Amino acid sequence: PQPAELTVANGAELDSFDPQLATSAGSTRLLSAVYDCMTAIDPLSGELLTELASSFESSDSNRQWRFVLRSDARWSDGSALTLTDVRDSWRRLQRPSTAAPYSDWLNDAKIEIVAGAVQVNFSTPQPLFATYCTYHALAPIPAVLRQATPGVIPDNMIYSGPYKIVEHRIRDFTRLAINTEHADFSTESFATIDFLSVDSQWTSLNLYLDSQVDFIPEVPQPAL
Repeated sequence: PQPAELTVANGAELDSFDPQLATSAGSTRLLSAVYDCMTAIDPLSGELLTELASSFESSDSNRQWRFVLRSDARWSDGSALTLTDVRDSWRRLQRPSTAAPYSDWLNDAKIEIVAGAVQVNFSTPQPLFATYCTYHALAPIPAVLRQATPGVIPDNMIYSGPYKIVEHRIRDFTRLAINTEHADFSTESFATIDFLSVDSQWTSLNLYLDSQVDFIPEVPQPAL
């Protein structure tokens, strides 16, 4: 394929494209581009912000959390991202059959839709839950993925983030294309991004020095 507008040496091959199963740093970098979360952290101030949520609040000494969804939340096929998507995604994370590494974030929480919001009731105080919601494990996932066998990525995937996955070659690269249905879509953004699978930090550095990649997340310590 033609070179992407931005190329990232992303480290080793992703451990999973399922945001509820992925744990590696490379997976987090890529998945954060294709899945929006309920909340986000301002990279400059560190302030907790809304993302897919239009608002959130806690009560009962942080035992109850409520999230109201943005009215313009959409999947990459143009369909609405709904409270049901959020509720059922979090219930999938809870299920033992999913074998999700971060299932303990929801423990035995009761998750339901109440009065226009997703409401989560915990048995013990969870003061950091809204911060946990900045991570892709708690990002809403589409019905097609929720209904698939955990670890299996359907061909007809849709995404909620500013980009969508359009091609993947094992141990080579993953191509992202801009999601024109995203609420923050801009023609000023990169139209395509390639995430290269590169195991060696030295190889990544050499690719960068040779102008074959635009970004490397880490530089080998002896090269600093």
